[in-house]
Amino acid sequence: MSITLYVVSDEGKKEVVVPEGTTVLAAIRDGGEHLDAPCGGAGKCMKCQVLASRKGVVGYELACQNVVEDGMEVVLESPKSMVVSVEGAFDGWVRDVSDLEEGLGIAVDIGTTTVAMRLLDLQTGAVLATTGRANPQITYGADVVSRISACVEGKLDAQRALISNALADMVRAVLKEAKATPDQVKRFLIAGNTTMESLAAGVDPVPIGTAPYEALSLFGGPEALDDPYFDQLPAPIMAPCLAGYVGGDITCGMMAIDLMDKEKPLLLLDLGTNGEMALGCKTGAVSCATAAGPVFEGANIRCGMPAYPGAISKVAIDGEGLSFSTIGDAEPVGICGTGLIDAVACLVRLGVVDDTGRFADEDELPENLAACIDEDDDGVFFRIHGNVVVSQRDVRNLQLAKSAVISGILVMMDDLGISYDDIDELLIAGGFGEYLNLANAAAIGLFPSELLDVARSVGNSSLEGATQAVLSAAAHEALDRVAKDCRYIELSTTPSFNEYYVENMYFEEGE
Repeated sequence: MSITLYVVSDEGKKEVVVPEGTTVLAAIRDGGEHLDAPCGGAGKCMKCQVLASRKGVVGYELACQNVVEDGMEVVLESPKSMVVSVEGAFDGWVRDVSDLEEGLGIAVDIGTTTVAMRLLDLQTGAVLATTGRANPQITYGADVVSRISACVEGKLDAQRALISNALADMVRAVLKEAKATPDQVKRFLIAGNTTMESLAAGVDPVPIGTAPYEALSLFGGPEALDDPYFDQLPAPIMAPCLAGYVGGDITCGMMAIDLMDKEKPLLLLDLGTNGEMALGCKTGAVSCATAAGPVFEGANIRCGMPAYPGAISKVAIDGEGLSFSTIGDAEPVGICGTGLIDAVACLVRLGVVDDTGRFADEDELPENLAACIDEDDDGVFFRIHGNVVVSQRDVRNLQLAKSAVISGILVMMDDLGISYDDIDELLIAGGFGEYLNLANAAAIGLFPSELLDVARSVGNSSLEGATQAVLSAAAHEALDRVAKDCRYIELSTTPSFNEYYVENMYFEEGE
């Protein structure tokens, strides 16, 4: 039996017909609308609340945990403006006369959380327009594992359509800004992790999710997108990937920083919903990926959220307590990944959290800090401001994530036989790295404190690499060489990784 749901958004009221028993979240998806559901509909993240009207009774409910009632109506809030990294600090690759073609190029970075795009003048190399937005596939979960699980349930085509439609809208936007037309586009390249590239190309990513974690395609050539708009454009080239969990975003990043031609080793960390990294120089390079989860993007955190206005993004010790700032200087409504790292680093320094990650008892703390400790059905938490808290579970999730990252770094160092002193620079890429307090990241053990002095953020290295590959044949050749010559280390089958993982779970004791 079919029933009807009415979905109200900025675009008006839409009628969605679904089978009886369909969840509100699934119906909203089927109607082509976007709704954040970082946990993939498991009822854990509490982020998919909608205002629903059932037979005249109006109230908020979780879309993933309630089924559609015939004739009910739900109201979707306007999409929030997410901060998307579209900048990078890199030197351009050499361009020869054959690169200076009349026309336009498009470079794209499809991240698990955000999508960024540049429109380029092939003659001058200038960036004519940029745009970015949240990846609409987040309605199927915040991380690649959730998106792969959705494909097991038959949602590959739906996810492909979501990203293709988003890319089509973004291309229209940059062309409009530049007063250009689709026929002027001559080159088109997309970078993303292996799952994101697979979803965009319509290649089943399910094998990536099970041992031996191998992708059906590592790309490197043209692929089709699922939107008629792209019939007017050249087929996009998908950046070559290294493995199931190290994708074209990393090969583009490695090419952008010219890692494979450096005299001394560089360490590249791209810490989004996945912890991908590479280490090496001209004598050899390795890469790996850690199961860091989406903690750094604010998912699976009690008050976590992406980089939307109102997200606490910075926390500092102010006298005997804490101060904070939010994205857009808006009233705080949650905390994003950088804010969480700052908060935990500060709580460790203040003695609120000990080296094992446990919250101190109230009688062990000064009165002002003890007043911020509370407990509910979800456990102990520390109140940052109003309803924005950091819970014991949040601290544990951050410990798991940070230990995975630093342990991956140590495995790569062992593989290449190098020490901290050998590493010339630690480059942290992506929007997360752009706003990261490096001293706090080192303090909690996200990366070795010995590398703090050589660490810097470099912005969106994936988008920068894609840009250089569009503009320069030499850069495109270098991209292919990275994919060919960089070795991949599978951490799940590396015994030393598990040893490091346990050792690095702790924090250094607060001062």
